[in-house]
Amino acid sequence: RTCLEYSAGQLYLVCRRKNLSCPRFVSWLANQSLTPVTAVLFLNAMKPMYDLVGFDQWTYYAVQANAGRTNCTIMQKARFGIGDVYFLAISWGKLEVIEDNLGVKRVSEGTLHCG
Repeated sequence: RTCLEYSAGQLYLVCRRKNLSCPRFVSWLANQSLTPVTAVLFLNAMKPMYDLVGFDQWTYYAVQANAGRTNCTIMQKARFGIGDVYFLAISWGKLEVIEDNLGVKRVSEGTLHCG
């Protein structure tokens, strides 16, 4: 977010695997509900933002679901990032998410050394 606020031209997010990011509205929904929000409702509420960037939240490693997507469990090792800037930056072409299963081993001037 800070890079975008300071007019960065292009951002790259390099990760081993993508964690679910939570749009602000969905965070409000989950935190203001009187009863716990089901994982299915949680993922379906995320759909508009994930559709905006062309990702399918149901295919992330943290989501275990039946074929009909009527029952699911979310087991993610990291906390949800909450905010809309991630989705907007991808949709505007300012942010590119790069998945590399082996990860980044080291960084030198102008170069990421992966796997």
